[in-house]
Amino acid sequence: MIRSVTRFEGVADIGALPIRFGAGVEPIRIRDVADVIIGSAVRTGAATENGHETVLGTAMMLAGQNSRIVARRVGDSLPRIQAQLPPGIELRVQYDRSELVDRTVATVRKNLVEGALLVVVVLLLLLGNWRAALIVALAIPLSFLAALIGMWRGGCLGQSDESGSDRFRPADQWRGGDGRERGATPGGREAALGRRLTGQGRSDEVLAASQTDLYLSYKPRSEWRRTHGVPWTKEQLAAEIDAVIQTGQPGQTLVFAQPIEMRFNELLEGVPADISVKVIGTDYDVLEPTAAKIREILQQIPGTHEGEGEVEFETQGRSPVLMIQARKEALQKYNLTAEAVNQVVRVALGGQVVGSIYRENRKSDLVVRLSEKLRGDLDAMRELPVRVDGHSMLPLGRLADFEQVSAVEPIAREEGHRRAALLVNLGGRDMESWVREAQARVTAEVPLPEGYRVEFGGQFENLREAQQRLMFVVPGAGVLILLLVYLALGSFRQAILVYTGIPLAVTGGVLALWLRGKPFRITAAVGFIALSGVAVLNGLVLVTQFNELRAEGRSLKLAVIVGALMRLRPVLMTALVASLGFVPMAIATGAGAEVQRPLATVVIGGIVSSTLLTLLVLPSLYAAFEREDADLVTG
Repeated sequence: MIRSVTRFEGVADIGALPIRFGAGVEPIRIRDVADVIIGSAVRTGAATENGHETVLGTAMMLAGQNSRIVARRVGDSLPRIQAQLPPGIELRVQYDRSELVDRTVATVRKNLVEGALLVVVVLLLLLGNWRAALIVALAIPLSFLAALIGMWRGGCLGQSDESGSDRFRPADQWRGGDGRERGATPGGREAALGRRLTGQGRSDEVLAASQTDLYLSYKPRSEWRRTHGVPWTKEQLAAEIDAVIQTGQPGQTLVFAQPIEMRFNELLEGVPADISVKVIGTDYDVLEPTAAKIREILQQIPGTHEGEGEVEFETQGRSPVLMIQARKEALQKYNLTAEAVNQVVRVALGGQVVGSIYRENRKSDLVVRLSEKLRGDLDAMRELPVRVDGHSMLPLGRLADFEQVSAVEPIAREEGHRRAALLVNLGGRDMESWVREAQARVTAEVPLPEGYRVEFGGQFENLREAQQRLMFVVPGAGVLILLLVYLALGSFRQAILVYTGIPLAVTGGVLALWLRGKPFRITAAVGFIALSGVAVLNGLVLVTQFNELRAEGRSLKLAVIVGALMRLRPVLMTALVASLGFVPMAIATGAGAEVQRPLATVVIGGIVSSTLLTLLVLPSLYAAFEREDADLVTG
């Protein structure tokens, strides 16, 4: 076997390479015209933890996987990785999504247990017999089991609405400068190496030089500051953080958000906010003033008025750029192409890989470029030689003009066009009504040149899509309920009477949302669907009793009076069980609670109104629309 070894063994070997043999005895070597050193790639980013530089790594999850399981697997592998690291390097977890999921599940578990206990107490008080209450309460675990089986068969067991529940995890982020937020990726864990290391940062998204992501982990809520004995809200905490940063670093634009929420927003619309307002066109000299005018209008609308929400630019201001503009006349005079100038600039400033070197089984690029000192010297750059006709040289300054200008960086695009975007996070208002008002005002007050347009995007589009689906789901559920009631009563007229409980229930649900200041969410819509079933059930109990009494020979009026009195306790029991079971969810404050509160609020408010009105209105309607001599079918 024959093996030829020609690889470089180190810096000295590279420096000793000859460049050219002249008239002298010794050739001109690389070390004679350049410094050969062990350097680093051009830095593109940095990460710090509490002021100390770190290397930040993120575990990316495959699509369709369970983030809780993936995060735990990653966490279990960290001790093995730590054991293989050199001394002095510490691996610490910065963000673990499984903690969020566990806390959200704990909130749901707590609400379910407390709700079940309340239901048992109500049954015991109203039935007066603990055996009967226990038998009825067995429906709770059986219904849970049926729901779990359905979720398992549907492939959604173990999944959670993390994009919603993440609003309430004990970690916060904000964007420094005018930066774009990069939330925790859908991988589940981020780890930092606790030693000062430098290197090239690589990412699948590019941030402008003025953009920074910051992560803040909360202390336990019990340790937060208090005002009049009440812990601060997140809004108060965010305002205090903003004030402190503005004191030390004035002029910063801060947008507070949550990791998973921001990641989903970026995946949806490319911007890290609940709502994005995009001005799309061709010229930034038009886009930026138009976006500024729209921002002024949006800040006047309730929900983004001062102190309520925030409207910020995606990027603000322009970055300094060195523009090297080739002179066409000079290139033509010396028979040069623009590529000759570009090649010199690219090699001298950006660097060019000319080979590889291996050190301890590691491959590193061999790069030629100007030293850091010369890279910042315009006069030195103007003297860079450009080869002409293969023999002579001309300084770059004779072929190109050097100019320092301000330019938009980075340039964002939408469907092939340039765009300027505004980031909108609402405070105390639902998205849909805010978007409708904002669209109307922007259309009326901001004239756009030909070829320019304004687009609204973000989470409200998901809300609209869900509402469109509900436009089919809700009527479909209503038709099925009406059909079942008709089959139970055998009378379409009586089925319609029972069906009046639904609008009575919806009225109470809407009123409850309004009284609590809760915006309409998809979970609230689910609550209305569940509420419809309870409301119809109460009406069905009453009408069935009326029919049975009339079948026994009672008069219409007497059947209504006696039937209402006989079914008063069952109706009240149904209402109390259904409503009190949701009370823990309605007042919960744990992780994911805000997703649950609208549903519980709708159900409680709707049951209260439907029960009261059903006991009063339905008997009157039955007496008014039924005939004394009508034939009844009872079962």
